Amino acid sequence: DGFGGTRVRLVDVSSPVGAMALRGSRTFPGRLSDAEKLHFVGGMLRVVTHDGTNGGLSHLYVVDVSAPDAPTLRGTLDLARGEQLFATRFTEDAAYLVTFEQVDPLWVIDLNDPDRPVIAGSLTVPGWSTHLVALAGRLVALGLDPADWHATASLFDVSDPTHPTLASRVDFGWGWSSAFEDVKGFGVFEA
Repeated sequence: DGFGGTRVRLVDVSSPVGAMALRGSRTFPGRLSDAEKLHFVGGMLRVVTHDGTNGGLSHLYVVDVSAPDAPTLRGTLDLARGEQLFATRFTEDAAYLVTFEQVDPLWVIDLNDPDRPVIAGSLTVPGWSTHLVALAGRLVALGLDPADWHATASLFDVSDPTHPTLASRVDFGWGWSSAFEDVKGFGVFEA
């Protein structure tokens, strides 16, 4: 909601008759740019924002929503000041974030301790990624290399979160794809 931050409100949809109830909320510094910046698992809500008013700082928050009328902040992590926030993907125990200034850092965030999210590892590759898909020990990314404005698909090995590696990259050539902006335009099939 502008420069005041992003307010996340909890809505209870558990009523068997379909009645919804407004519950608690929290406001986070920065902007929540897409649905992939929110993730819920095990009573914890994970939120990633980008704060352009604070030197371009990206924030990760872990919020306990087991008491939905009073969500409690458990852990925070700030990273990548001066870079834009692009793709984000959560799994049960990790977050993968892509930021960009001149190159694309892929950040692997360990979320095993909700009170202390930590950077497990990172990898710098050319360009940036707009979408990430997590598979067992791997991460597939759709992105763009600004050196020649080629669309790319990358396969990252994240089986060791402390040392992610670029396993392979496919260059689609010059051009733009609606898949950069629409997650439905990018599919990954495990088989």
